[in-house]
Amino acid sequence: MAHFIKNAVLIFEPNEGLKESLKLILEDEYELIFVNDVKEAQVHASSEKVELLILNVDDPVEGLKFIRQINKSHPRLKLFLLSTNFEDSFLRSVRDITIRFNILEKPFSPNQLKTWLDIFRGKIKSINLPIA
Repeated sequence: MAHFIKNAVLIFEPNEGLKESLKLILEDEYELIFVNDVKEAQVHASSEKVELLILNVDDPVEGLKFIRQINKSHPRLKLFLLSTNFEDSFLRSVRDITIRFNILEKPFSPNQLKTWLDIFRGKIKSINLPIA
């Protein structure tokens, strides 16, 4: 019998409620590793199973600092950024650091998160939206 090996996802999300929601949404498909800072993320990112980092960037200054540090040590790690507000200047700064990122604005539904993660990971190529 073949065993299914889950890919690991690092998650930096300080909000306990959202952390619990992410766990409920993603735990069936991923091994979830919650981290409290960039140093923890760097340690866990060395694992071959780690596929991406879901990163709360509600504080753009701290978010950019986190992204710079993790990208310096793990440039191949994909970043999935969550925030309530993505300003153009922030996104330009992220693009200057790495092109391996995607964004999802909060609040989001469980299906939105799963679909965007599947697209980002290349599991599906596109989505068909119903015509209203």
